[in-house]
Order: sequence, then C-alpha cells, then structure tokens
Amino acid sequence: FTRLDGGLGIDRFVVKTATTLELLGYINGRVFGFEEYVLESQGDSRIEVDLNSLGDFAGSGETGELTVYVKSGDQFKVLGDAIYASPEMVGDQFAQVITSDESKLQIVSERPWQNVILESDANHNGDISVADALAILNHLSAFGSDLPAEPVLANFRGIFPDVSGDNIATALDALLVLNGLALVGDAEGEERELPMLAEPAAAFEAAMLSE
Repeated sequence: FTRLDGGLGIDRFVVKTATTLELLGYINGRVFGFEEYVLESQGDSRIEVDLNSLGDFAGSGETGELTVYVKSGDQFKVLGDAIYASPEMVGDQFAQVITSDESKLQIVSERPWQNVILESDANHNGDISVADALAILNHLSAFGSDLPAEPVLANFRGIFPDVSGDNIATALDALLVLNGLALVGDAEGEERELPMLAEPAAAFEAAMLSE
C-alpha cells in the first residue's frame, strides 16, 4: 500500500511480521491517523522502533506520540538512546514511557511489571547492575510477591520487579539479574566470580563481596 488513513476516532493498526521490521521506517509517510499500533512478531522475528525516527513521525503530521501494544519485550526492541519517563495511563491501561527529544513512545505490554526495553533493568535507569537485584529484594520485603494484573499509576513503586515475565515478583527475579551479570562478567573475561547460586540472598551477598 502507498497510503492508509485511519480517519476520525480511535483507530488501531495491527502489524504482523515473520521478519525483523523497523516500525517507523515502515509507516512513516504511508500510515496516518492511527492512535494505536499492535505489534505481533512471529517466530524469531522482531519489531523495532528507532527513536531517532520519532521526530520524522511527528513531522509527517502525526502528534509525535506513538502508542504500541506488545505481548512482551522478547520480540520488541527500541533502537537509539532511550530516556525513561514516568509511566502513564493510556485509557485504562498502564504504559511504560520512553522519550526522545519532543517525541514520546508509550508501550502497553501484557507483562506490565517487566521492563519492556531491558528486562533485567528493574530500576529502569538504563543499566543492569547489582542495584537492580537489591531493588527487587527490597520490593519483596516491603510489598511481597503479588503484582496487580491490571495496574494503575498508584500501584507503581518505582521499579519493574518481574524480570522473568511471569507477572509475579519473587526472589527468582533478583537471581536472574545476578546470573545475567555473572554471564556478562565471564564473557568479558573478568577475574571476579559471581557463582550461580540457588539461594538468591547468598547470590546477592556474593555479588556485593565481589564488587
């Protein structure tokens, strides 16, 4: 197609792909008037959103606010420098927010408590560290494991503790962060060792001692 206009009202554009696709390059200059984009990648394919193109999206006559709906971050990737903003409600749905210059990307995920950009980045500061594991353990200590399936802004306590994507917060989520750090350390040839321990508290203590 060369041009598709959603017209008035709230319109939803569904993108299904079996190959890796950069969304804004696909829709810029061709798709107009759609308020929601549902991303459905298949198999090992991935749908990407290049933040550097958000300005072009706004320049095409759109608002500069792009709302996408995804099942999880597994088959979705944001390219460019992501600046985390506070979550917002899109209608009655909880959305993670990424900003770039004057543009904004709102992401509604079926796994609302998992960081859709970088799943182990629980404190959403753009980096994965022992601090993410500590944030999860502190969350468990203060609030327990239960996470609302349909959260509102009042439920958000500053972190995305569901690293595993099973919609609950457990010590396993902290352990996944630590195990990931250990694997990165091995790949980079670091001398320090962070053992793959079955007990998250012991793993966290080992991580702190090895810093």
